[in-house]
Order: sequence, then structure tokens, then C-alpha cells
Amino acid sequence: MSELDDAMEGHMAYVVFKERRPYSYRDFLHFEVEGQEYGMVHGTFRNKVSRLIKAGVVELSYNSCLAFYTLKGMKFGKPMTLIHTGDVVSDSRSHPIITLLESRDVDNDGLLEQSHNEDWMDTALRAGKIVYSQGCWIFGLIHLSVLLSKLGKSTDATRITRLAEKAIEAVNQKLWSKENGTYMDIQRVGSSGDDDEIYRLLTQDVTYFLIAITANTVNDSFKDIVQQQQEKKLQEQEQEQQQEKHEPTIKIPDLLHQRAISTLDAIKKRVWKDKWPLVTEGELPKTGPWPLKPYQYHNHTFWPWTTGIEMLARSRFNQVEECDILLSKLTSKDKKSVGIHTFYEWINPITDEGGGAYPFRTGISTLRLSIVDLAQKIRARHYIQ
Repeated sequence: MSELDDAMEGHMAYVVFKERRPYSYRDFLHFEVEGQEYGMVHGTFRNKVSRLIKAGVVELSYNSCLAFYTLKGMKFGKPMTLIHTGDVVSDSRSHPIITLLESRDVDNDGLLEQSHNEDWMDTALRAGKIVYSQGCWIFGLIHLSVLLSKLGKSTDATRITRLAEKAIEAVNQKLWSKENGTYMDIQRVGSSGDDDEIYRLLTQDVTYFLIAITANTVNDSFKDIVQQQQEKKLQEQEQEQQQEKHEPTIKIPDLLHQRAISTLDAIKKRVWKDKWPLVTEGELPKTGPWPLKPYQYHNHTFWPWTTGIEMLARSRFNQVEECDILLSKLTSKDKKSVGIHTFYEWINPITDEGGGAYPFRTGISTLRLSIVDLAQKIRARHYIQ
């Protein structure tokens, strides 16, 4: 066996036994074993895993867009189920996913830290405190809290809510740039720690944080739909008693609202190029393991799925005109008239040619959600000024 093979098996064991979860190729793009850094591309990982499966060392755990693997005999359920670790979790404090993610707040400032390529931009080498990742964390916590509350676990729901509130406060304290008038990542260049060079680049996906902070609030049309269904059911059940029950309206604080509007304005000013809503405001300084050319993949391109996210965020804050511009770009045809932009994974804004997976279901689904949110608000005239 080669040194890389030994390191790979060692890292597999660490993920399975220490972190108690299955692994995918993303765990091996960049990893460390006994102080030594290693890495491999997807194809190398796939070939090595195939050999380990044939040797009876590894087995497939499940497929969920990505293939996840585990060591032979170590069973895991799918994520978002209570048996993901093979154990029935009785409360949120013992949930290994929450515990694992909390551990990523290494300096206890309320923000999750990440290494290179640990988010959806798996070539952008983003490391540090990333706004998008905080948004995912907060969004998940808010909806987990709602679920726990519906299950009657009020103590657990309260704890999870406090985690979300802590993260929101931390983003506002650490990731708000007064100078730029927007939320921005704090990215590390290097791997030495506190002495690393820091740089900030505005990215379109910071809008996911805006969706997270409006989740389950009066800005959230999906909550309104559920609320209307619940109220209708209650009214039918209590019609004989002539009683009506209404869920309290939850609004986001004024400061968050002001900063959200400022962030959306900054994105329109700095990230939109000739009405192309790009994924980054400029070219990435470095990419890997795939060295990208300008206007390729994550490098200063148009991504329909993140544009759908931006459209959803703008819908939450009554920016109808901007939503119309984004929707027009998403539904217009590419240069070759092969299909509309929505169906592509990404588009080169210079040549207007699509690349990547086709049709890209994530982009299609995100656009559908944003249209539903916007249509629901228009129907209900439920905008927050």
C-alpha cells in the first residue's frame, strides 16, 4: 500500500469512529493524518473506494446526490433521520450532528469555522468564517427547533433556538462589514492559524443567511401557507364553539431588516454584471483541486440555483422589480437556444454558454420555491415594508 492509501484508510476510520458518520469524496479533497496533509480528486477517491469495496473493507452507506461510504459492518441511517449514527437519539443535546457542528466553532465566537471546499463551492478554497455556511446552520437549527416543539420537546426546542440566536448575533457582530454595507466572509489564506492573511470577497450566496433569518417569520411565505392550513383546520374543529386561534406574528428585528436591504443593494451593485447576477463579485484568487479559468464553474459565473436563492431572499424583502429581473434572466434562452438558463448548472456570462450538469435539478427546484414564495406574497399582499 502507498502512503496515500494508508492515510486514506486512517482518515476513514477517524470519520467513522470518531465523528460517527459516513464519508464522501469531499472528505478527502483535503485532509490531514498525523500532521501530514493529503488530498485527492474525485476520480482517485472513486477508484480507491471501488478497490476497498471489492476487498471487503468498505461498503456503500447510502446515496443522496453524493455517494456516502462506511467501513464494513458500520451501519448508518440517512442524514435528517434519528438513526443516522445507528442510535436512537432521545434529545437534541446527544444528537451527534449538532454536537459535531458545534465543535466547528473552535474559538467559541458563535460562528462555525471551515476548511477549504467544505461548502457547495468545492473548488473556491473558501476557509474561515463563511456567511453561507452560517446561514445553512441557522436555517437548520430554526427548523429543527420547530420540529422539536411539535414533538412536545420544548426544552430541546428552546436550546436549539438559543443556538440559532447565538449564531445570528455572531454573524451580525463578526461578518457584517460596515465599510461595505453588507455581510461578507472572513476568509483565511494559508493554514497557519491566526497569522494567516485575511481577505474578503462578496459572494451571491450570502443571501442564504437572509433566508435563514427570515425563516418562520412574517416574511416567510412558506410559514404563511402552513399557518393558513393550520388555522383553517382549527376553525373547522372549533366552528361549533365559535373560537378562532391565531399564531403570533414573528417579525425580524429592525437592525436585521436594514442590514438585509443593504446587503441586497450591495449585491446588485457589486455582483451583478450587465444584469448577469454572478456568483462572485470578481475572479477567485485561487482555486483547487481543479484550477479554474475565469468564467468557468465557480469562477465568476452565473449559477441559476444561487440566483434562485437570491430571488427568494429578495422576495422576502419586497424587492419585486429585482425579482422580475432575476426571473427574466433565469427563464431566457442560452446563446445556442438549446434551453433556458434555469436548466444549466452554470453559465459563462461572456459567451452565454451553459456548462456542468443538464438539467440541473437543484436550480430548477430553487427557482420553483422562489416563484411560489413570491406568488404567495403577491396573492396575500403580505409584504413587509
